[in-house]
Amino acid sequence: MGARRTRSLDIWENNLSKIIVCGEALIDLVPREIGNESAYVAKPGGSPFNIAKAAALAGGESYFHGALSTDFFGEDLLSDMRAAGVRDELVRFSDKLTTLAFVKFSGLAPRYAFYNSDTPSVSFRPGIGEFELGDNPMLTVGSISLIDQPAADRIVEFAIAESKRTLLAFDPNVRPQMIRDRSAWDRIINRVLDAASVIKLSSEDLEYIAPDTQADSFASSMLSRGTELVLFTDGENGSTAFARSGYSVSNAPEVSVIDTVGAGDSFMGAALVWIAENGFSDRESLRGITSGKLAKLLEFAAHAASINCTREGCSPPTRAEIDLAINQAPS
Repeated sequence: MGARRTRSLDIWENNLSKIIVCGEALIDLVPREIGNESAYVAKPGGSPFNIAKAAALAGGESYFHGALSTDFFGEDLLSDMRAAGVRDELVRFSDKLTTLAFVKFSGLAPRYAFYNSDTPSVSFRPGIGEFELGDNPMLTVGSISLIDQPAADRIVEFAIAESKRTLLAFDPNVRPQMIRDRSAWDRIINRVLDAASVIKLSSEDLEYIAPDTQADSFASSMLSRGTELVLFTDGENGSTAFARSGYSVSNAPEVSVIDTVGAGDSFMGAALVWIAENGFSDRESLRGITSGKLAKLLEFAAHAASINCTREGCSPPTRAEIDLAINQAPS
């Protein structure tokens, strides 16, 4: 699968681009019926945290760059990411309490209530120092880490600076209920949009960022501003990829959906791995990506997302599971 982790030596042996995912990690409290009572079950989460896991499980050399608490939830998050194969060299630790996100299901789209005051994520200061990036590294930012200060501005400054030597990818993963100052959020988001080479957004993201705008119009605008690749997901309606040299549309694989939590994160993590493995992890090569290659990218990422939807919560598939699903898909 292009990457191999040697457990005895705890090192990676590959020539792939490093995938660095910067942002929050948190605990999702998911409702469950236990006997005659309702309860909440704690699950590791946070969009950047999930993307890092999805990329590692799909075969990438994935690093989470964020802050974890030293409380027991932080210990659970650290254990979970390591089990998925995510590297921890860029993790920071804090004695502040872990962010909590209570989840409520209404149809297929989950709703969230976040408890994110004075947490490790809010106070996080990014920076990779002397960390060896290697050839054509990729950096991904987004989600609620770009809402609350001071971390939001710190991450934006970090991302813009690093975009000069990395391929910057952006997944906004909008959570409107957390955005208290829309104008400040718009300012932050537009700075990242201007610096990003890859943008991935859902239909819900698009509706909030650019109401009443069609995906192709938004993509055209971003490509004219310097973006090289726009990925658009629309749940059961499939996904689309837009680049300067063409575009491609992919139907959503037919699966029995349990819930959609983490589907977008699984899509994004898998997409980053495909980009790394196929030699498109720099602006120049990505600029020349063909419609045929875009179709392969969507196929890989869409199958990762669909497998996630067959499970409870965010549960990204392994590379073997993705490859099997693609091989078994109707031609």
